[in-house]
Amino acid sequence: MKRLVFIALYIAGFFGNVQGQSNNNNITSVFLSRLPIVPDGTLWCGQFSSHSPNQQNGDVNHFLYRDAQDDAVIFDVRAPGCIKSMWATALDSSAVLKFYFDDENSPRYTIRAIDFYQGRLPGFSRPLVAYQRRGYYIRDSYAGNSFAPIFFQRSLRISVKGNPSFYHILYEKYPYGTKIDPAKTQEQHDFVLAAFGNQKTSVAKYPAQQIQSKLLPRQEINLFRQPGSGSIRSIEIETDTSAAFLKDVFIGMIWDEATQKDDKAPRLAFEATNNSRQYQVLAPIGMFFATPDYVLPVQSLPLSVERSGKDRLKLTCRFVMPYWRNARIILQNRSERSFSNIQSKIVYDATPYPENKTGYFTTFYRKGITEYGKDWLFFASPGTGWYVGTVQTCRLEHYCEGNEHFYMDGNRTPQINGTGTEDYYLGCFWPSKTYHSPFAGSVNDVRRLSGGDTSRFLTIFKEDYLFPAAYYRFHLEMPLPFYNAIDAKIQHGAEDNIASEYSSLAYAYLKSTPSLSETDFIDVGNASSRAFHGYHCSDMATPVSLLARYEGDNVYTTIQDEGLSHKGGRIRFTISIDPDNAEVRLRRRMDQAIARQEADVYIDGVFAGTWYDPQCNPVLRWYDSEFLLPSHLTKQKKQLAVELRVHGMAAPFSDFEYRAFCYKRFK
Repeated sequence: MKRLVFIALYIAGFFGNVQGQSNNNNITSVFLSRLPIVPDGTLWCGQFSSHSPNQQNGDVNHFLYRDAQDDAVIFDVRAPGCIKSMWATALDSSAVLKFYFDDENSPRYTIRAIDFYQGRLPGFSRPLVAYQRRGYYIRDSYAGNSFAPIFFQRSLRISVKGNPSFYHILYEKYPYGTKIDPAKTQEQHDFVLAAFGNQKTSVAKYPAQQIQSKLLPRQEINLFRQPGSGSIRSIEIETDTSAAFLKDVFIGMIWDEATQKDDKAPRLAFEATNNSRQYQVLAPIGMFFATPDYVLPVQSLPLSVERSGKDRLKLTCRFVMPYWRNARIILQNRSERSFSNIQSKIVYDATPYPENKTGYFTTFYRKGITEYGKDWLFFASPGTGWYVGTVQTCRLEHYCEGNEHFYMDGNRTPQINGTGTEDYYLGCFWPSKTYHSPFAGSVNDVRRLSGGDTSRFLTIFKEDYLFPAAYYRFHLEMPLPFYNAIDAKIQHGAEDNIASEYSSLAYAYLKSTPSLSETDFIDVGNASSRAFHGYHCSDMATPVSLLARYEGDNVYTTIQDEGLSHKGGRIRFTISIDPDNAEVRLRRRMDQAIARQEADVYIDGVFAGTWYDPQCNPVLRWYDSEFLLPSHLTKQKKQLAVELRVHGMAAPFSDFEYRAFCYKRFK
């Protein structure tokens, strides 16, 4: 599928000139070193996109609603937050982006969408924005990307005058009253700029283990073995240029090695075992370094592949990997051939991370044929952590229409719901050209590999499907937080309806202990549940019964539920929570057939923000909406009196169930 148009803007005064490099040459090292620390519960991430309401192909020109100017609204959040990245394609040359900050009646910024991505808005200059040809299918196969952070204190609405086309926008949202710190906004800006300007990190001050070895058939060798606590800061491996080395040699990483029977062993979601060892990482080395099939360059922030002299290949990993009792990194030769002159240098820091609030660097590797009616699984696990990246290969049949579906913390609605496989990797209009950036890239140009005519448009050659496309996406401009569980998937084809050969490697930082737990549940359609929770509402509520489906992987599952539709008035109920909470969030099952449902939230009589859902889907109507409560209203309390004051002039506010979740920080 293809993409859309958007505009990202800085709040005036937050940033200076973005030209040139960051003053802090080590800022990328600082950001990468923070990733192992598990996320704070005050952070929530989401995505708006032009995905089709019926979850079939045609993810174009869909939007949230039309505003008073009859413009298509593509982003609308009424809480403090930040847009971290924007992507669009098939831009209408006459489409105009409008940015409204903090309930402004007039747009603070107005610019043609194509001009925005071409860096013509002051404060949005290259390399933070780009407009590049990344596909072959149509003549104008250009993708627009912006990584310029756009912070807002109370609200932000983005509309398009004209066709919105294909788009997706990744953003963070914070509880009401969160103060946007100018120093933090500058830091985020500097990090993104430094990522484009210099993808190397500073590790010169740390010790290293180096080896030079030969890898015999079916042999396993140690690259690194270290007792005690510390963290890996970088991995460099040099070898002869060989596609067989990339495919047949696996890299394994074992943190705090213990037998399976040892109760102190880390219990991670995916355990690849060999001689009773647990591997947090075990994958083909080419897959791990994002060049799975061919000896081709990679230029991303955490991983790079480059030639090193004649007939030599240098692989570099910059992910930080903590451990507390011991660490081990190995190579396994799974072939019958030998590989000679392997050199490695692994840099480590003996300073320990705080184990109680740090996750293990973890990957999950899969390879196989896709299954009809089911999304392809990238990664699924209970626990707390960050999802930080994906490498994927695809071959056979028309796989590229598949949308990504990422679920966090048991929510039945995907918080990340995209518009197509090549779109997820920030490209467009498959077959994809080769491109690289700190955060996303396409490694294999299947049109060139197949020998097809690169000047032909609106044409797909059957040979294009025979060579594996290879992509990477590293969510380092906005790592995706989860607190209870994560389930990250992607479709194959528009409706999970093709048989393709896939392989994937997911990257995460994972602490296996969840930090978010459900403490209460209200079934609005059940009289006993309403009575138990003191649920009362005005006479402006109407009972409703709905038979509907959720978006995402469970699109074929129909659920019937009873609830209420409120045309105004007030809703009151009490919920039980853990008094040791650091944050509470509410989750509400709603009918999203009508856009812009809105209610002011009061906790024990104190205003806590506005619960607002701008989206509309009259086809797949179930939606789980989440609301973050300010921590000062929930700490040290066992129960909360919740009052929702429905905006009478807005759309009817629907509720079918409520769930309360408490986040507890690791101590």
